[in-house]
Amino acid sequence: MQIMEESDEKVQSVLTDVETRIMSMAAVHEGLYHSENLSEIDLTEHFRMIEGQIIESYSLSVQTGIRYNVEGTPCNVDLELGVSLSLVVNELITNTIKYAFPGRESGNLLILTDCEGDTIRITVADDGIGIPEDLELASLKSIGLALVNSVITRQLHGTLFVSGVCGTRWVIRITKPKKEDN
Repeated sequence: MQIMEESDEKVQSVLTDVETRIMSMAAVHEGLYHSENLSEIDLTEHFRMIEGQIIESYSLSVQTGIRYNVEGTPCNVDLELGVSLSLVVNELITNTIKYAFPGRESGNLLILTDCEGDTIRITVADDGIGIPEDLELASLKSIGLALVNSVITRQLHGTLFVSGVCGTRWVIRITKPKKEDN
């Protein structure tokens, strides 16, 4: 409600960012609530749910004729990992909505999950304008992308790769933590 009443676009943007972060965490808990197993959530199904919600949240302030698709294998993770990955994917979707399609009324966004054994690979790709190839992840000034880099590399000890050719493609690779590591 505050977003709709706010006339300053910068304030609207900040409030929408906060709203989508909260929504991502709440969606993990809701997914657990509807799940047969209260200790795990399927990332692929979860990303299907939050992607549309995030795009809808931004429809008030940004042109969002974005077609989205979530594909992948079932990928069950515990609550802690689910919240962390949900926040990361939320940031990448948000950046796509805000920056990938300037001057365009539409675009495509794909989230692909691939879980094999203990390895999780998540790809978030769009067909927008791309990002500079010389982007240094460690020196990012954007709070959202710095959060993405920190969560993946420091907290989850994974890898993060980004390509800006023919749109932007983020590839996250992590190993599920062992139960005793949590």
